[in-house]
Amino acid sequence: MNLITMTSPKNKLSALFTASLICKFLMLFGVLLLVQGCSEPAEHKKVDRGAPNQNQMHVLVLVPQYPDTDNWSAQGQEGAHRIEQQLNAQVTLLTGTDPKKLSQDKLLELISPSLTSGVQLIVGVGGQYEGFLRFLASEHPYVRMAIVGETEGNQRNFGAVAGRFDDIGYILGVVAYQDLMRQSFAAVRAEDTAHNQSKQLTVGFIGGIPFKSYQKMAQAFDNAVNGYDQTVDVIVDWVGSFAAPDLAYQKAKILLDQGVQVLLINTGMGNAVIAELIKQYPDRRLLLVDTDERSHWNPEQVLATGIIDVAELISNSAKKVSAGHWYGQQEWFSFKENVALVKLNSNLVDLEQRQNIFMIIDQLSQGLLVPVNSSQPVTK
Repeated sequence: MNLITMTSPKNKLSALFTASLICKFLMLFGVLLLVQGCSEPAEHKKVDRGAPNQNQMHVLVLVPQYPDTDNWSAQGQEGAHRIEQQLNAQVTLLTGTDPKKLSQDKLLELISPSLTSGVQLIVGVGGQYEGFLRFLASEHPYVRMAIVGETEGNQRNFGAVAGRFDDIGYILGVVAYQDLMRQSFAAVRAEDTAHNQSKQLTVGFIGGIPFKSYQKMAQAFDNAVNGYDQTVDVIVDWVGSFAAPDLAYQKAKILLDQGVQVLLINTGMGNAVIAELIKQYPDRRLLLVDTDERSHWNPEQVLATGIIDVAELISNSAKKVSAGHWYGQQEWFSFKENVALVKLNSNLVDLEQRQNIFMIIDQLSQGLLVPVNSSQPVTK
């Protein structure tokens, strides 16, 4: 016996309506699955504001770690954002791509979508990208490559961008000498002339790792101070790391105990602990090289902070490529391009001193350096 179930027209309509809803739900669910399946992996982030078009420049920025936990990578992220803003470019940010931790094959896999879509510039934020990008440049001669650092380019499509730390070193040397003179005049006003005359004037420099650019900074600091007075002792020391605050603290204490009156520090993680240490020496002054203005750490003793704006450095590399001025060279950027910055503590550096410093920065911005004992500028 065959049983046939009959339904009323009303029930048929209800069933059809229900079936229609189910079909629509399944279609929507399928679309969501498709979108999810095509989305990029977590470490591949795009920084853009709209759909890309043919006229947009396409830039890929590689950072070694993650912006929320690593300040250096955060600066790379900010650089990607500035390129997008300033050049209306399509920008892709790839985080967690340290070549020391990932194989070359894995890196190639990660950047493959950008190469396929016609990327014009790849920036590796750090010297560790040199080997990989130098290789990639030979495989893709029409794509421009740059590292943030110092290296010899291939004079075709691979090079480097860096800030002039020597310009910052020179300016901080001027600040240091001005403060030495302020201390000397204060001693005279306090009728401590005999003590002042017998006291050897001494400044110090402590760096993290003696990379070439930081050695240039130390030398420029020395040149500025001794350009005013060759009798001033300039002591230079290195920690050997930017992640050794305890050792940086020890080295700074030794110099302060030796009588260093103004100390310039570029020790990375050691900067904050030294800013606290120097409070034990209230008559001393501190100069810092850091990623941001640090006078608030110790407003009574921090004279100034020298800064290389890495994000602006990255955006300047894209501007060079956009203007057709990138030929695989080493490019240097400084005060003129707003890459090098010196933030002065107005509580400790008076108006006359600031005006003198601004004048020297202006000369540096024009590619000229005014010797402190001459009114005639010479080419740097």
